Amino acid sequence: MLDFGCGTGAFSARWLEAERLSVGTLALVEPVRAHLEAAERRLAAHVGEILVLDPALNALGTRRFDLIIANHSLYYVPDLDATARGLVAARAPGGTLVVALLDERNLLAALWRAGFAAMGRPFPFALAGDWEAALARLDVASDREWVRYRIDVPDSTSARTRMSRFLFGAEVVDAHGERLLALFDDYRAGARIVIETAYPHLVAGVTDHRDREGTTSR
Repeated sequence: MLDFGCGTGAFSARWLEAERLSVGTLALVEPVRAHLEAAERRLAAHVGEILVLDPALNALGTRRFDLIIANHSLYYVPDLDATARGLVAARAPGGTLVVALLDERNLLAALWRAGFAAMGRPFPFALAGDWEAALARLDVASDREWVRYRIDVPDSTSARTRMSRFLFGAEVVDAHGERLLALFDDYRAGARIVIETAYPHLVAGVTDHRDREGTTSR
């Protein structure tokens, strides 16, 4: 298994624990050293061997992986086509590549885009459609499996600030807070902020390619 953009390893650890799985070899890609070290500690109990790979997968050699996941990490890669080539090449024959990304219809992605527009900046990140286009350029098809979720929090400055920092980072919110916090006005429901939306898991490596509306993935 390869976890591309593993962060602190929390997602993979929860998944392996929930499914009671063990992995012979787990490769980790994470540019933040402190996060990578935390992931190695957290995941050691679930795997026989941990490999650390750089984001360009330069040390891949002949290794190939039965399962590759990228959980909300591909927004930020500097060259999406190069990353797609690397991940597709790293997939073993018959293996599966699963990427989670917000898509253009996701309401948080809409807030993200609106925030950059309000700051007079171009939107800098990749979304699901960009990933699908990168795969298509490699003649690789993928399915969409939908994850539906609801954000329901009290409408307060502190809640809006937390959500804005999640989307834009603390420094950007400190500089442009008033404009960014106002973006949540459209989602007021009484005294609460309510956002009901969905994002896709983009799954490459299955034979029946279709957009599976209504599927909820763990």
